[in-house]
Amino acid sequence: MLSLEPVNYILIFDDVSFLGADANKKQIEMVKSAITTIRHLDGGRDVKVIVMMNYHYTLGLDKYLRSSDFKYVTTVSSSENENMEKMFGTKYGQKIKDFKAWRHQAVTKGRWSMKIGSKELFTYRYRDPFIPILFWNEESLRFIVTPTRQFQDEICSKCTESEGQLESEVDIAQFMKETEEKFGKGSWLSAVKLNLYIEGKTVYGKTVVQALRYLNKCRKEKNISLEQIAVHYGLEITKTKMKKTLDGEMAKEVKQDE
Repeated sequence: MLSLEPVNYILIFDDVSFLGADANKKQIEMVKSAITTIRHLDGGRDVKVIVMMNYHYTLGLDKYLRSSDFKYVTTVSSSENENMEKMFGTKYGQKIKDFKAWRHQAVTKGRWSMKIGSKELFTYRYRDPFIPILFWNEESLRFIVTPTRQFQDEICSKCTESEGQLESEVDIAQFMKETEEKFGKGSWLSAVKLNLYIEGKTVYGKTVVQALRYLNKCRKEKNISLEQIAVHYGLEITKTKMKKTLDGEMAKEVKQDE
């Protein structure tokens, strides 16, 4: 920890509910020692570390390790009610029960309703794109609603990497230059947009998107054949072969990490 370079780090411990079942006392003490070092890193070294730990059972984790500046609660099981009240205080008992009820509605019905202001109810669609969360900052417990990352940024290369997809093995700028020269920028961009659409990411212009949604809505209301529409416009299935060779960036060997 003391030899870290002066950059920012995020350490994520995924599901440490029962760390003691997989690690002996000495190993747990080593983890606790590392966490202590992180908390006392010299600010002058310009090293910032964010530690995230997620767990499913509050009291299953060592008391020192579950100590944190912030907590986000995404679900409360029946056995956790009492634990939550011990952690946040009995005065929040009703708030915890309300959250548990909303979470149950969200999972079973695909939506949940909560008050906005003193009286008005607002209904959220679960994971489309929102989820309910309890937020604790060591001072107060309150409800928050958070969207999926796609709601904020539908196309995010870094997010894609974090979801298990590998980073591009080619220089994207050079690859785009080469492919635009092969097919023309308009045709290549159309191919990119079509592939994004196939993956569920619509990047066409607003009028095209509106027309697409209108067509889909019409086809839900009435039986409309796409083939008949294609005949109306004289559209035919394209028959061709891909004769371009894989050269340039695509012909380079991928360097393996030593």
